[in-house]
Formats: sequence, structure tokens, C-alpha cells
Amino acid sequence: MKAKPLHFSKNNSILLNVIRFVSAELVVLAHIEEYFPSANLTLLRNAGNFSVGLFFILSGMLIATSAWNKRIKSADYGFKAFFLDRFSRIYAALVPALAIVFLTDYLNFKIFDVQLINIDLQTLAGNLLMLQEYPLIDHATYIVNKPWFDEFRFSFFGSDLPLWTLAIEWWLYLFFGWIALVKFKLKRKWIFIALLLAVVPVYQLIIGSRMGPGVTLIWFFGVGMAHLLKQEQKHFMFLKSTISIFAFTILFGVLYWFDYWFLAVFAFGIALYGLLCVLQQKRVETNSSKFQVVINFLADYSFTLYLVHYSLLGLLTNFISFNAVWIDIIVLFLIVNIVSILVAEPFEKKHKLIRKYLGSRFSA
Repeated sequence: MKAKPLHFSKNNSILLNVIRFVSAELVVLAHIEEYFPSANLTLLRNAGNFSVGLFFILSGMLIATSAWNKRIKSADYGFKAFFLDRFSRIYAALVPALAIVFLTDYLNFKIFDVQLINIDLQTLAGNLLMLQEYPLIDHATYIVNKPWFDEFRFSFFGSDLPLWTLAIEWWLYLFFGWIALVKFKLKRKWIFIALLLAVVPVYQLIIGSRMGPGVTLIWFFGVGMAHLLKQEQKHFMFLKSTISIFAFTILFGVLYWFDYWFLAVFAFGIALYGLLCVLQQKRVETNSSKFQVVINFLADYSFTLYLVHYSLLGLLTNFISFNAVWIDIIVLFLIVNIVSILVAEPFEKKHKLIRKYLGSRFSA
């Protein structure tokens, strides 16, 4: 039986974009909360962790679906083409984001005398190569335990804390693309490359980092969702609906004790899977083209928002003070979003043009 691509229904596309947009905004609000402890918004901080977990689930599901569909469309679609796809998508937002980080940190230094940290060419190069907090280098610094060797360790660039999660996702992409698209032969170089690409995913699975040991598992959970969604399982629709309801019940129970955000992410993932199954099979699509346009617009700059908001907040909180916490929060929230839209429009949203150019240059 010939394999069929997985094309999400209009309902599911809207749902996934809503989750992307809301998750990005919750991360922003969680980081705004750090500047206003008197507002007593601890729940937002936990919602930020939860939202990052959702990003990993969506990432695994959508990356796997994209690779699956393109491989079906063309048997020649391999790791090189996959790499160019991911490179274009990531670096279209990353490069301008790093420029924004440098600008905001420099202004903070010049105007408010905030110390510049991790602003140098070596750290910039390390972040462009996705080596920030790379496990082998980090552990080597502890083993050698010499100040001079610390120079080989790369932190995230400037004040851009979210970059640590981006590096993890990048190596997850490459590891997945390699094992999914490369036709292996028993040669040492293939095994060596596979092991090299597996360093970050395996490290995160076993040891973890600030976000805990589960991000690799969460990402591949999303891959598993994509695999199940592309299977025809109409006879199990009732079971899927039941699982969805059960998972939402677990989710709200877990959210009551929100420290268990990791379990909440998986509960949400199971619930999302059931909901996607139901919406995918619905013959009547939601008649909401204008709503879909708005949601697509909001979701399309969420990656840039995620990358630049933290550094922007570090600068803007030194400028904005209306002596009213909620006004400060709302103004910060709006400015960060507006700046992200302006940055994303000529860069992140042009990633397909970048991919087309790279494809023509490298014949992928």
C-alpha cells in the first residue's frame, strides 16, 4: 500500500497555530513576571515552563510530518535537503535576533551601565554554530578544571537566555534527520556522525539541564504523535476521544499542583493527539478564513518573539515605569510584541525565499 502524506485539516492547522501563539505569549508573560514579584503571578512562571514543553512537542510533531511528507513527494529528499530546510527556518530568525540582543545589551550598558556579559566574537561564533552549553565541551571544562580551558565553553550570547533551548532543538533536528533520511551502510564514518549528532539528545535524555532530563523525550513524543496521526485508525475514533477527555482531566488535576509541569506537558500532548484525531476526521471545516488569517499572522512571528523578548525586557524595564504594575506589564507586553512583528516581517517570514536561494546554490 502506497504511503500517504499527512496534511492537517484546516481545523487542526488553526488549533496548532493557536497553541504556538499562546505558548510564545505565555513565555513572554512568565519572564515579565520576574520583574514584578509584587504582582504575585507565580502561576505565570510555571506556565512559561509548561509552554516551552509544548514547543518541543509541536516541534517534534511538525518536523517529523514535514520530513515524512517531503520524502513521500520525492524519493530524492534526503539529509542535505532536510538540513537546508531547517537551516533556513532557524537562521532566518536567529541572525537578526542576535543583532537585536547585541543592540539591546549595548544600549543597556551605555545608558544604564549594565555590565556586558558574553558579548564577544567567540561567543557569537559558538551560538551561530549551536554550541552554547554543548555537553561535551561543558563536561570537559569540569574534568580539566583549569581557567584557561573555560575559554572553550560557550554560553548563550549576551542576555538571550532562550538560546539554550534552541541549541537543544537544533541537534534534535539533525539527529532525527540523520537517522530518518540517511541510508546507512556499515561504515565507520556513518556511525561516527550518528554518534556525534546524538550527543545533545542523549545527554538531555539521561542527564538533562536547567529544564530537566525530559526535553528529548518530549520532542520524540511529538514525533510519535506524528507517526500515529498519519495512520488510518478510524475504528479507534471512540478510543481516541476517550483518551482525549481522560488526558484533559489529568491535565487540570496536575495543573492544580503546577510544579509537576513535566507530567502536565505529556498529559496535554495526549489530549492534543486525541483532539487532532477528532478534528482531522471532521468533514465540515470551520468557516473562519478571517480568523485563520489572524491566527496565522500571530503564530508566524512567535519564533522571533521567543528569541528576542528576554533581552528586550532587560532594556525596556529600565525605561518603563508608570508606578502601576499592571500598566507596566501591559505596556511591556505590547512593545515586545510590536518589535518582534517588525523584526520578523523582513526576516523570519522570508525563510522560504532563503531556502529557495540556498536550494539553487547547493542543488539540494
